Amino acid sequence: NQSGGKGLPEGLCRLYFQQLICGLHACYTNGISHGNLKPDNLLIDTRGCLRIMDFGFDNLQKIKEYLTSGRGTTCFVAPELVLHSPRGSEKADLWSAAAILFTALSGQYPFGQISDPTGRREEVLEDIKAARYCIPECINAA
Repeated sequence: NQSGGKGLPEGLCRLYFQQLICGLHACYTNGISHGNLKPDNLLIDTRGCLRIMDFGFDNLQKIKEYLTSGRGTTCFVAPELVLHSPRGSEKADLWSAAAILFTALSGQYPFGQISDPTGRREEVLEDIKAARYCIPECINAA
């Protein structure tokens, strides 16, 4: 970013986000949605190419188990998955991709840190459902 935030430079975020969207498009062209996009499921290879991995969430039951298990990074889950809508979709993946971009640019989770032991997970899920988030000053709105 250009404002001194803790995220990655905008140009690098743009490059990786473009690669992520192209990778997702290739998946969708073949009838595949991911359902669990988060930074931990993205790798950068030695040539600087982004790779999407871990396509293990192929049904709603697995997603529900994940959300209620107390594991994982909840803030990348799309609202429709929090609301237990049917199987993950392209729209849910794109929402998660945008949350990843937010994190890459700002160095912060869009709904705050959720790994604290005080039970913040439920609060984060409510924030996701209500779309309550703040865009940090370090993210260029242009």
